Amino acid sequence: PLAHRCKPALVFRAVELFLVARIGFRAVARVLAVLGPERGIPKAPCPQTISNGVTRLSLVRLPAASSLPGAALRPAPFSTGFIWMIDISSGLGAGKILAVLALAAPHHQGTSAAPSRGQVHCVAVAGAASWPGETSAAFLQRVMAVLGRPGA
Repeated sequence: PLAHRCKPALVFRAVELFLVARIGFRAVARVLAVLGPERGIPKAPCPQTISNGVTRLSLVRLPAASSLPGAALRPAPFSTGFIWMIDISSGLGAGKILAVLALAAPHHQGTSAAPSRGQVHCVAVAGAASWPGETSAAFLQRVMAVLGRPGA
């Protein structure tokens, strides 16, 4: 078995499962828990640890992505020039809250700092028992009908 003796190798394996196998953070944790003993992983990381690893990797790689050909953010036809961030992680009793936040697309061209409350705007919030794909898409289409399409 391939033994993972260092944390970076374990983080790499988790990120690889997320990006290449295209499975969610919880599924990555479960896969590592099942396959871990054979691979020399004594304890699989939790989904939050995997999420943090993917986020950190993204933040490290973000500056390099701007130098790739075609990486310039071009607005889609009829777009508002905002990047929407969609969050469905907040609980509301037995249900879930879907929040849509907007950030101006050229934010990172003017500053190297992370967006703060002043730059991020809440454009829509809704609650439901769950947010399957069709329900989320229908809600986002209603928001777009009022506000226009996001740039990304």
